[in-house]
Parts: sequence; C-alpha cells; structure tokens
Amino acid sequence: MLLASVGRRGDAARAQELGYSAYLVKPFEPSYLFDAMVEVVHRGAEGDLQGIVTRHSVAEHRRQRMRILLVEDNSVNQLVAVAALRRAGFQPETAASGAEAVQAHALQKFDILFMDLELPDMDGIEVTRQIAEMEEGSGKRTPIVALTAHDLSDVKSRCLAAGMKDVLTKPLDLDSMVEAVERWVQPESMLEPKADTPPTQPVLTIVPPPAAEEPEGQPTTVSDEAAEPKALAPVLPLPTSRASADAGDESEPVLDEARLKASSMGNADLEGILLRTFVNHIRPRLQRLRDACQVSDASAIEFEAHGLKGMCGTIGAMACADVFSRIERLGREKRLEPVAPMLDYAEIEVSRVELLIAPRTKAA
Repeated sequence: MLLASVGRRGDAARAQELGYSAYLVKPFEPSYLFDAMVEVVHRGAEGDLQGIVTRHSVAEHRRQRMRILLVEDNSVNQLVAVAALRRAGFQPETAASGAEAVQAHALQKFDILFMDLELPDMDGIEVTRQIAEMEEGSGKRTPIVALTAHDLSDVKSRCLAAGMKDVLTKPLDLDSMVEAVERWVQPESMLEPKADTPPTQPVLTIVPPPAAEEPEGQPTTVSDEAAEPKALAPVLPLPTSRASADAGDESEPVLDEARLKASSMGNADLEGILLRTFVNHIRPRLQRLRDACQVSDASAIEFEAHGLKGMCGTIGAMACADVFSRIERLGREKRLEPVAPMLDYAEIEVSRVELLIAPRTKAA
C-alpha cells in the first residue's frame, strides 16, 4: 500500500503499474486506512487484482455498505429521494408507513433513517419514539433525520426533543441528504480530522512536482429503478371556474420547469418516471381528499392535502401545490366550509397540469 503526502493526476495508475495494491493521499483518518486494508485483503482473497484501491473506491464501498431506510408515503417524493441517494452511491430501502418502518428496523438495524413527519398511520415523531423504545438498553440510538414541508422553528424543536438528529425541509435539497448521511452515520473515529489536528506522518512518500490531487471520480448514473399559523388567517379567494382561472393571477406557474429539472437532477429518464408517477397517483389521492371532505374529517383532509401539495411541489406544479396548501391549512384549523368549493378549483388546476404534461408522459 502506497501512502503519499502529495498527489497528482495519474499517480494511482503509476502506482498500480509498479505493483502496489492501494494508493492513498494523506492526510486521511485512520478508518480510511483500515477500510483500505480490508479492501486490499478482500480483493486478494477473491483473486480480484484488477484496479487499485484508492480513497475514492474506499468511500464508494462504504456507501454501498451503508444501510439507509427512507420512510415516505408520497410516491413522487420517494422516487426523488431514492434516486438522489443512489446517485451518491447509497442503496436505500423504503417504507411507506410508520408501522412498516418500525417492523423493518426490528428485522434489520439501519445506520440512518430519513423520516417523513406525516405518515398515513402515525406521525414521524411517534415512529421515532417507538424505535427509541426498541433500542432502549442497547447503548445505541439510530440517527433519524426528519423530512417535512413545514419550515418552522417549533417543528424542528419538537423533532429534536423527540430524539431526531436533524430536520430537512421539502422540496428536498439532495446535497443536504448526502451531507446528513456523512454527518450522522460515521462514528467518532471515522470523522474527518479537525483543522488543528496535525497530519499523519509519512510512512512512504512520493515527492512529485506540486499538482492537483487525483480526481475523486464521477457520480453514478441514475437508473429507472431507481408554517403553521398561530392565529386563524383568511383564505385568499380563488377563481371558481376555468375561465376565471385562465384569466387570473399567473404568479404561480402551471409547471415550474426549473423545479422539475432540480427534482429529476437533470436526468431525462427520472423526469419521465416522476411525471408518469404523478399522473398515476394524483387522481386517486384527490378522490380520497373528496371522500374526507364528504364526511367532514378534518384530520384526513389535512393529511391528504399535505400529500397532494408535496406531489405537486416536487414536479414543479406550483399553482396546484398552492391550492392544496390552502386546503391543508383549512383542515388543520378545522374550517371545513370553504374546502368543497376549493376542491372544485383544485380539479381545474390538476387538469391544467395533466394537459400540459400529457405529451411528455406519452413520449416517456
């Protein structure tokens, strides 16, 4: 194993030609050296002498071994989060309810959980409490990161008080998800050395001319598999007919292409999957919202509207997301009289989105 104090482009290839099994540039934390040794021994035992172990390959294998559970019932949001994690080299598993999450964690201990706060059977805080009870006495608490559409300080306070490590707001920032994994999964010995930590002393050093360190490589390609108001606030009037909607305020676009591109990470295949998933799920969930309205179930109205808002926001259907956000607030405040007429307007907005994306879903 070759440990170099300075690196330059092509050093790893030259080290391999000279017969080295691994090439690491210092400084690095001891756990990287340990993992590199394990990988070298494993490759030797398997007879796999193709390629050389580098800092990048060690990081890649670490991510492949990491056990991540994404708890999210919204199919569109789930697709985006899974694709982002896979692109970063992780292999996450998913659960669509709190009960599924508790059962999955009981059968297989995960390294980290991403937890949606609003699930069909229980909220994410209750799931966190049940998992904490399961782990009581084990000396270990699995890090849980909350996922929420509410960017509110009191929501974050409740999550942290329940034992969650962090809160990420939707639409999800994909870099933040990866950073959360790196921040909370690694034990103390695997963290990057602090700035005031002296670098590791050389074991064997190459002294080439100063140049850029070897690139870390490119991310893998995405595959196909892959604020609550304290007081009641007035609900702004919405147009009640198609004509008035078309002539109304266009401040929110029918489809925000930039948001759609961000959610699909610029990947055309993923974009097609997101749009098809939206088309397949939007109407059944809208019907559940209507059913909840007919029986005046405020909690169900809030839950279903929240999910619809998330689906629309993820693909960039911002005008559609706005009307579901208003319905969600009405359900939360138990003001149900305006919900029925607003559902009629929601039908108009959903139809506008479907009409706009229909050619792209057929082409996909």
